[in-house]
Amino acid sequence: MILNEFITEFWMISEKYDSVIIMNILVEKFGERYSIAAGADTVPIQWVEGLKNKVDTIYLLGGLNLHTDDKPWDWAGYTLDKFTGSGIEENTYWNVEDIWDVIKKEDIDVIHAHTRGRELNHINSKLKKEKGVPIIYTVHGMDSLTNPLDEEMFKIADVITVPSPYVKNIMESRGYGDKVIWIPNSTDFHKYKNDPYVISKAMEIRANYCDSDGEKLILITGRLQEDKGIYELAEAVCELLKEEYKLKMIHCGIIFSEEEKKKLENIFKKHGFEDKLVLLGKIPEDKEKDLAAVYKAADLFILPSDGTYETFGMSTLEALSLGTPSIVSMVGGPKSVYVDYGLAIGVKPRDKDAIRDAIKYYLMNEEQEIERAKVASRVIEMFYSTDFVTELLLKLYERVTHRP
Repeated sequence: MILNEFITEFWMISEKYDSVIIMNILVEKFGERYSIAAGADTVPIQWVEGLKNKVDTIYLLGGLNLHTDDKPWDWAGYTLDKFTGSGIEENTYWNVEDIWDVIKKEDIDVIHAHTRGRELNHINSKLKKEKGVPIIYTVHGMDSLTNPLDEEMFKIADVITVPSPYVKNIMESRGYGDKVIWIPNSTDFHKYKNDPYVISKAMEIRANYCDSDGEKLILITGRLQEDKGIYELAEAVCELLKEEYKLKMIHCGIIFSEEEKKKLENIFKKHGFEDKLVLLGKIPEDKEKDLAAVYKAADLFILPSDGTYETFGMSTLEALSLGTPSIVSMVGGPKSVYVDYGLAIGVKPRDKDAIRDAIKYYLMNEEQEIERAKVASRVIEMFYSTDFVTELLLKLYERVTHRP
């Protein structure tokens, strides 16, 4: 049933933007390729990787002073990264006129923008006005919904892409329904499910941190801050430890301050379970397999955050793609992406009792939840893989450029 719902949903997305040709048509079939001008962190990097072999050139236009265009830092400049089949050409320009002189000479088919900035918006507007280039604008974070610079782009964009039904509903309520399409974030973590290094590393993690047979590793990732629900999760785990459940909590992610770290450690210390907390810290971005191993080693992933500000919940996608059962907040993007489609257990955000009960439910229904996670992993491999999402983007580019 879950697969059927996804197929129906994405069929509707495809139909909305290509009512004549429903099948996936790759650009290579026509012997033509696209050139795309984009905002700096625009097309997420995995999309760029997926598109590299299907477009001629991708220009990532952005800057270090993205949000304000003020210059409090003497190193702030504008960047123009040119992705081609042969590699990446990176350039930095110190004023907007110089970058405009370069980009106006390029033959650009699509502007795919995300990064805001007064001058960057100005360039996008000029490209559309002077060269007739259509604009696709991508919303990633909730801050986009309150920023006037994003609002400028909402008004002039031809299409607005959003990462979840949650954000889609918000944008529709603000009057942009005729422009909005859900194109999700993507992951290729599923490729690590049977990777020998990842399997070996996961076994090593369990050997290092599981004190006894049957001890369950409860994982939370991301920044160590209270809005993630990490302290409520800690209290819930400690209560279950008092009931003699065999658990250990692992955090993997950025630790911003010693104060926040101490607060978390003190919860376990207060209850007499100092040895039941493991802080792994942030795993470097170039150590992706090591992060995958952490997800694979865990018995249960939990994101009990105040998810109203979360548009998607990328860490949950990574966990489920590796077949790790998950519990996520019943609000925001995580609810609309995972709970509503039956991929994860829903829980009231930042509620100690609800989190405790959800963990208990998992422990009492472990085989069922492992099967749910296996189905979720297959769904993600089909509909949230880089290949699938970049094909959705290609269809969108075909539509906005009026290609056959």
